[in-house]
Amino acid sequence: VDTLFTLDEADRNVAVLQEHDVPIAQLWFCGGHGTCLTDPGDPKRVAVASFAWLDHHLKGTDTELPKALSLVDQNGDQWTADSWPVEEGSPFTGTGSGTLPLQADGGSGGGDASSLDLDPNDPLAGLTASITPTKAENAVDVPIDTGDADRLALGAPTLSFTYTAEWTGDVAGTDGRVFAQLVDDETGLVVGNQITPVKIVVDGKAHTADASLEMIAHHVTPGHGLTLQLVAATTAYGIPTKPGTVDFARIEVTVPTAEEQAVTQG
Repeated sequence: VDTLFTLDEADRNVAVLQEHDVPIAQLWFCGGHGTCLTDPGDPKRVAVASFAWLDHHLKGTDTELPKALSLVDQNGDQWTADSWPVEEGSPFTGTGSGTLPLQADGGSGGGDASSLDLDPNDPLAGLTASITPTKAENAVDVPIDTGDADRLALGAPTLSFTYTAEWTGDVAGTDGRVFAQLVDDETGLVVGNQITPVKIVVDGKAHTADASLEMIAHHVTPGHGLTLQLVAATTAYGIPTKPGTVDFARIEVTVPTAEEQAVTQG
């Protein structure tokens, strides 16, 4: 849930280390520069694994090392993988369309902090609550078909859309942004507190945009799906919105998953 140093940055660091044959292990946890709104799981997990790693590589002790990847899902359950990146399973997909008013009202974040289940022992919770992404009222929603799946959504979702955007009134320039986030249909929370800006061209002409969204780790179970939201404004970035509209003729989103045998729960 770190919105300053995201999982994508960790993934890029790991890739550089792997290119130089450096042993790696990743520990993903619910914390950092962000507000943990889901079950964080075992509070000792990161410290135990970190000391085991240091004991092995610095002291030379015969210690069981953490896996290449260890993470906790939104329920606080731990998942591990012996290698990274993990083998991918069948992705979840969704398609849709709609019109988005470019306005500041109804965006993601900035709601009443009392509505969030904040950890009273988290010193950052009060500071980050106002910039934590939330389900938006002004949004184009795209349901993601998860069927009766029971598996881990893992990695960076990809987004593609065809659109026409134009300003309302006398507004100069063609540079604009929309923001993409995934919402857990069961809880109404934004997955991982992550929202991604996507550049658009505002000139009244048809364009296509493609983007990789911020990485996520989310356990999808039967009856508990996901929804993509394209929103006009978010307190996570604080970018002012010029008045206008975006007409999305077609939106396509793909959410990667881990192959069932590639990860172990528990």
